[in-house]
Amino acid sequence: MRNSEPPFNKSTRIDVFPHVIVMFLYGIASLFASFYLQCTSWRNGGSGVSDYDQFNQKPGVVCIFRWGYPGPDPRILILFLIKDIEAIRIHYQEGIDQHFMLFLEVRGKGSISLFRSTDYEIIEEKAYDLADFLDVPINLSWFRPNK
Repeated sequence: MRNSEPPFNKSTRIDVFPHVIVMFLYGIASLFASFYLQCTSWRNGGSGVSDYDQFNQKPGVVCIFRWGYPGPDPRILILFLIKDIEAIRIHYQEGIDQHFMLFLEVRGKGSISLFRSTDYEIIEEKAYDLADFLDVPINLSWFRPNK
């Protein structure tokens, strides 16, 4: 005669304690991550000033100031000469978070982010004004995530 009990009733006892520890650690990690993100948002981390009108005091120098992360030195100051600027780059990123970014291509320093927007006309106008002022070309780049 066959046993009429379903097979899942004969399972061995599963210990819940390791699962509880893992979930507790994930919860603690997420609390730290959310606290860090809230502090960064509250301090407005990454914001700053791109100053091109400082030419009266120091001719030919571009000054870019950004707020960094909390610590002994939260300020980021980047100084370079106008003649080191190679181009202005408009970067387009497709996907769910579709946006345009404006970069300065600086010799020896790489790309420096200036502005981000979802409106192409705003980016194009800022890039044109800046390229005309600095007398440098405008380059286009894009990123398509794999589908």
